[in-house]
Amino acid sequence: MKKNIAAIILYVCFTTVLKAQVNDHIVEPTGVYKEIKVEGDNNLVLELTNAKKSKRAKLIALIIAEPNKHNPVVLYALSAVLFKLDRKDEAFFWFYVAQLRTRYDFNRCTDKSTSGPVAQVNATFGPEINTYAFKNLDTLENIIGRVVAFVKDNNEEYDQRWLNLSGMDAFTNASTAKGKEKPLSLPESEWPAIKTKTIDSYYSDFKEALAGMRAKK
Repeated sequence: MKKNIAAIILYVCFTTVLKAQVNDHIVEPTGVYKEIKVEGDNNLVLELTNAKKSKRAKLIALIIAEPNKHNPVVLYALSAVLFKLDRKDEAFFWFYVAQLRTRYDFNRCTDKSTSGPVAQVNATFGPEINTYAFKNLDTLENIIGRVVAFVKDNNEEYDQRWLNLSGMDAFTNASTAKGKEKPLSLPESEWPAIKTKTIDSYYSDFKEALAGMRAKK
């Protein structure tokens, strides 16, 4: 779990300030990328993963009280901490909420090179949680149903552009002297349909996978 937490911290540091070495120059976000609001959430992740017991409990309660205000990176980190505390059902729930919201954010993001970081964060946290969850299929089925209902019924209040900071367009925009700005997200008018399609696809894929796992038992 320490390895997982370290990985999310590295990811947070990457998305906090994009820095890359290009021809011996440090490249930082420019233009609209500098406006992406992630600093508060990134600080919260670092604080959560390094907090002592009493402070950690307060941070967990804070995040759970207002989950819609925090981007998926916070919820991934929360799931890791909860899993470590043996609060596994809660860890499952927030991990899969983070996973579904990340998929939604990816689907409304115009930079599809962000698929790499999306896969990476799921590969980092997924195996440990999935291994345990797949041994408890009835519990998993119940939790995924709750996840789908939660994401469907709650509006995201965080800056969905957090994901753009991990894509190649952010790097290109920062490293090109005359970077041509383009929309970071698809038109907001399309978001409701994208969200519905994302949720339906996610739930359908889960049900198919669940049926396959049960058939093997």
